[in-house]
Parts: sequence; C-alpha cells; structure tokens
Amino acid sequence: MPTPNDDRPIRILHLSDIHFRADKAWDVDPVLRALTKFITEEVKNGLIPDLVAITGDLAFAGTSDEYQLARNWLDQQLWPALPKDFPQDRLLLVPGNHDVDRKKVDLAAKAVQEKLLTPGDQKPKSNR
Repeated sequence: MPTPNDDRPIRILHLSDIHFRADKAWDVDPVLRALTKFITEEVKNGLIPDLVAITGDLAFAGTSDEYQLARNWLDQQLWPALPKDFPQDRLLLVPGNHDVDRKKVDLAAKAVQEKLLTPGDQKPKSNR
C-alpha cells in the first residue's frame, strides 16, 4: 500500500449489494464466479488492490445461513483471487439495511426506531 508521501494511487476493489441468499444461489453463483474470474485476471495483470471494500447488503435478510454463504464465497473464491500475501485486515465490510435480521429486533428497538422516524418540527420553540 502506498505510504503517506507516496505519489502512487490507492487501488480500492469496491463491491456492493451482493445479497447472499440460499434460495437464489442458482441465479447468483454464475455472476459471482464471473466476478471472481475477472478479479483473478486483473490481479494477474498487475492491478492489485490495496483495499477490498464490500459495502452494504452482504446478506439479504441478515440470517446466519446467508452469512455462511458469504463466508464460503470469501474463503473459497475471493481470497484465492487475490495475491497469496494479501492482508486480511485490508478487507472492509460495511453493513447495510439488509444485513439486519429483523426477526431479532425487539419491541424497545422498534419503538425507538419509530420515534426517530416520526416527522416533527425541527424549528426551535420560542420562549413565549
């Protein structure tokens, strides 16, 4: 990775909204295989990322089986496409709204969310 005073650009491989879902694997697998093949070729041609960022919606509904599918893809396809010495701390995962298992959200959290989303007047109240 370039150092602070280095003129080289920082290369970021940015992936987003993969939405791993067991019942759609038949549809998604060919796309992910093609993506992995593309990444492999780019790395072979010298385009090695400094950082891999996967932002938003790795899962579809935030369930453990979806995260297992994601982990399998990371371990079996994405990591092997990158250089062997690519540091795992250069993977940035940023959750999105689909990365929450909404079945596990309790009533208190739902009440807070509802209150936060309720429209209101943002003008300061006068002291009359």
